[in-house]
Amino acid sequence: MTRKQPVANQLAAIAYPDFARDVKMDKKKVCITVSYCTTLMRAKGNELGQYAAGCAPRDPVYGKLLQEIQKKEREAARAKDSTAAPAKTT
Repeated sequence: MTRKQPVANQLAAIAYPDFARDVKMDKKKVCITVSYCTTLMRAKGNELGQYAAGCAPRDPVYGKLLQEIQKKEREAARAKDSTAAPAKTT
């Protein structure tokens, strides 16, 4: 066992609360580490100041939220690009 193993076990317990009871982890319950939950947490553009976080690939509710956030971000980037001043040519 490495020195990092206890920390990894604690993180697994947070992401997958039943892992100690299951001899074989259920792949549907284990975090797949794609960071979409973090994207949801960092998105601040709603009336509550922050979106609820969840597993977007596995939960359609959070998947829809993530799609909405990404669409808003793309639209904001397009609007920013269209309002940028054109480069001067000499």
